[in-house]
Amino acid sequence: MENHELAIGTMKTACSVAAYPQAVAPLRTRLERSFVGPFPAQLAKAAEPVLHGRNGVVRIRNLKLDLAHHGEWDEQTLAALIASRLAATLANLIDTASDSVRSWPDHNAYMASFIEHKLGLAQEPDWAFPEFVPLRLLSPEQAAAEMLKSRPNEFAVLAANGGRVGNACRVAARRGSVTAADIVNAWMGLPGVAAEPFATDFADPGLPIPLQVLAGTRSADIYQQILMLVSELVIRQDKRDMLRLIKTAVIMAAITKLQADKPFMALHGLMPSAAIAGLVAAELPLPNAIARFLKQAVAENDAPEILDRLFDQVSGDVVSGPAKKHAGKRRAQAGKATLQTIHSPFAGIILLLPDIIRLGMQRHLSRNALRDSVLAIADPEMQPRFGQDELFQTIFPGEEGDPESLLPPVPVAMIAMLAPESRQLVTGREGAAGWADLLLASFASRLPGLRASSRGYLIRQFLAVPGKADITGEAIVVTLDGPPLAIVLKMAGLSGDQLPIPFFGNRLLVIKLGGSR
Repeated sequence: MENHELAIGTMKTACSVAAYPQAVAPLRTRLERSFVGPFPAQLAKAAEPVLHGRNGVVRIRNLKLDLAHHGEWDEQTLAALIASRLAATLANLIDTASDSVRSWPDHNAYMASFIEHKLGLAQEPDWAFPEFVPLRLLSPEQAAAEMLKSRPNEFAVLAANGGRVGNACRVAARRGSVTAADIVNAWMGLPGVAAEPFATDFADPGLPIPLQVLAGTRSADIYQQILMLVSELVIRQDKRDMLRLIKTAVIMAAITKLQADKPFMALHGLMPSAAIAGLVAAELPLPNAIARFLKQAVAENDAPEILDRLFDQVSGDVVSGPAKKHAGKRRAQAGKATLQTIHSPFAGIILLLPDIIRLGMQRHLSRNALRDSVLAIADPEMQPRFGQDELFQTIFPGEEGDPESLLPPVPVAMIAMLAPESRQLVTGREGAAGWADLLLASFASRLPGLRASSRGYLIRQFLAVPGKADITGEAIVVTLDGPPLAIVLKMAGLSGDQLPIPFFGNRLLVIKLGGSR
C-alpha cells in the first residue's frame, strides 16, 4: 500500500430523517458514533483506489455530498456508505478543473508555492495552505525566511520556478539585507556547510559563473548577493547538492568583493589566488562568518587550484596550460608598454565590453566571430566606417588564419537572463547578427528606465559617441565626450573601474564620462 495522507479539516452534516420523533435521537447518536469509530478506516479503504498512483499535494476547499439511505442504520453501514460516496466525489473533483482544487507535484513544490504566494509572486488562495496558519501573522519576508532557513532545498525549487519565467533571482532580489543574512547564516550553520572541510570536488571545473548576476550585485549586500548566486547556480547545476552550491556561492561572493577592489584585482596573475584570498579575508569588510569560511578554504592544501579557477571565471580570463605559467610574465612586460592615445567618433563602443565579458562571448566565439558580432550591431550604412575605425580595429583586430566556421546559436539561457523589456532587441537572426542582438539587449538590460529602447536610439545615445582611449600595458582608459545620458551610465555602474579585458591583454577597462572619473 502506498503512503498517502488524507485529512479533513471540518466536516458538517445536516440530516433529514423520515421517522417518528422518538427515533431521531438514537439515529443521531449512531451517526456520530460512526464518524468517531469506523469511519476513518472505511474512508482509508475507499480512498485507496482513488489515490493509487497519485503523488504530490492536493488541496480541496470544499466537497459536498448529497445522499439518501434506506435500510440499516448501524454504525458500520453508515460509515461505509459515507466513505464510499465521499471517495467517489473526491475522484471526480481531482480529475476536474475547478477553482476549489489546487495541486502540486511534491511537498517541496507546495511549500515553495506558499512562499511565492506570501511574496506576491503567485496567485494562490489562502485556504490552500492550512499548515502555515501561524506564519500568516508574519510579514512576507519573515515568513519566507523562517521556511528557508532550515530548508535550502526549498530555495532551489523557487529558483527553478523563477528560471522558467526568465528570472531565477526574483525571490532572492526581494530579500532585504537583514533577512538575507538570517537565511545565509542559518545555511552556513547547517551540517555539511560551514563545518565540512573545504574539498577538492567543491566546484567542478566546468561550473559556470553567473556573470550577469555579478554585474548587477557588485555593490549589493554580500548576503543578498550569495542568495542571487545560489539562484543562478541551481539553474545551471540542478543535480548538484544544495549545500555545495551554497559553499560555492559564498566563495564567489567573497571573490567578487575583491573584484570591486582593483588594487587587489591587479594582483591576479602576479601572485597565487590563495594568497590574494587571504588578503581579502584579512582586509576587506567581510562578515565574520564569511571571513572565517574563506580563511578555512585558503588553509586547505587543494584550495589554491579551486580558487584559481574561480578567480579566472569571475574575471573572464580563463587560461590554462603553458599560457597560465607565463601569465605573470606577460602582465609584467605589458606594464612597460608605451602609452597610445586613440581618438574615435565611436568611442562609446567600449560600453559593450563589460557585457561581452559577462556573457562569456570571448569563450563562445573566435576572435573574428567576436569582431563580426560587434560590427553587426551597427546599421549597414554605418558598418564600413565603424569597421575602419582605429579604436575598433585595435580592440577587435581581425586574425589571419582564423578558420571560417559557423557561429554557434545564441544560448536560450542567455536570452532568459535579459530584462523582459530588452528582449525585443533579440530578433531571432542567426550567426553574428544573432549574437549582436544578444549583446545589445544585454547592454540595454543594464540601463535604468531605458531597457525598452530601440536599436537606433541606443546607438545614437551611447555607442556612436566620440571620445578618446589612452592605452597602456595595464589599462585602457576611455574618456567619452558626454554622452548626453551620462547619468544613466553612472546609475548602471558604467563609470570608473570596470573589469579586465581578457582578449585585450587583460587590461583593466576604465570609463570616464565627460572628462570626470
